[in-house]
Amino acid sequence: MKRIDIIKELSRENKTRRRIFPQWIQAGRLHKSIADKRLECTVLAEAVLTVMTDDEFTNLVQRLEIQPSHEQGKLF
Repeated sequence: MKRIDIIKELSRENKTRRRIFPQWIQAGRLHKSIADKRLECTVLAEAVLTVMTDDEFTNLVQRLEIQPSHEQGKLF
């Protein structure tokens, strides 16, 4: 997976949260402080990946990669 793909997904998620969270807060489905914290987390993740170089990202992914013998299975 490419770093830019993850950044695009986080950007999409942040746009969605900015649009949906106020509606959920108004409807009582989500508390404002929780919404603020969740948005802050994804905005920070997007910012970190944006300033990270491709080499830094590749090194990190290699360190985090689950080895086939330890793979827990795929979602689908």
